[in-house]
Amino acid sequence: MTDQDLFDLLDMAGERDDGSALKPVPVIVTGGDYTYRGWIVGAAVKRSGAIRSVVEDDNGRLFIHNAKQLTVPA
Repeated sequence: MTDQDLFDLLDMAGERDDGSALKPVPVIVTGGDYTYRGWIVGAAVKRSGAIRSVVEDDNGRLFIHNAKQLTVPA
């Protein structure tokens, strides 16, 4: 996934019905020696301009990943 793909995905997710926040977007996160399923619950832009996503796992923990680590499940 590219940074632009991440922005497009978040745009498509839109707000929750109550207008409070983004609808969580399901993703698969793949790192060096791990893979897990989670939900994108937010995004941030670093001072350097790099874009990161905030992913929540099944246990409610939040992790920060770059777009290259994310795929959308089929």
